[in-house]
Amino acid sequence: MASNLREIINFSLVIVNLELLASEGSFQGFQSAVDADIRHGGGVSIDAATGQTQQARILHLDRDRVNLNLSPARSSVTKEFPAVDGLAAEAARFAQIVNSALLAGNDLGGALYDFGYNAEMVFDQDSNPTAFEFLGERLLRKERVAPPNRQFLGGACRMIIRDELGQWTYNLEPRFNDPQTPRVFVNVNLHNEQRPLPQGTAVADAVVQLVGGVRDLMGRLAA
Repeated sequence: MASNLREIINFSLVIVNLELLASEGSFQGFQSAVDADIRHGGGVSIDAATGQTQQARILHLDRDRVNLNLSPARSSVTKEFPAVDGLAAEAARFAQIVNSALLAGNDLGGALYDFGYNAEMVFDQDSNPTAFEFLGERLLRKERVAPPNRQFLGGACRMIIRDELGQWTYNLEPRFNDPQTPRVFVNVNLHNEQRPLPQGTAVADAVVQLVGGVRDLMGRLAA
């Protein structure tokens, strides 16, 4: 029995209450640092404290498949469909983009922020015919959930775990919530409260740890 990482849909870094690249000068410095053509767009951002939406600037680095969604309420940098086999290189380039955005026009000093890393991944598993069965059998005690006169078909799960890296939130469910698919979709968030923003290789290291942590979890579930 095995669980294999099929694809990484995306990974991202989200910073609360910090608008990156807020001035024209900082944008120009960022563009020079990342050495990439940047396409501008617009969108919305949600204030986590109030739930209200506000206008956001979106910057597309199409060659890198990286998008920056920027507003006073939050700034996010997202990498779409990084190569599984080239994760270290993809994470290193992502970290360069993040670091360039943080350093352009910002004097962060020792300021503390809430921030989090996120990733969405898809796994193949051959332990059960469907992902619902796989997750239900490994994450739930079906003898306590379903009485003898009912058939237990499976389930999905949300888990929260804390360690020295921060608070991990895992959401595990069948891909596209398809009851017949054997593939497992995992959304993971690693949240940090009131900490200095990451510098240098810290972003790349965190992304690799994030993906590695989910691979380890899925491996233990499939064992």
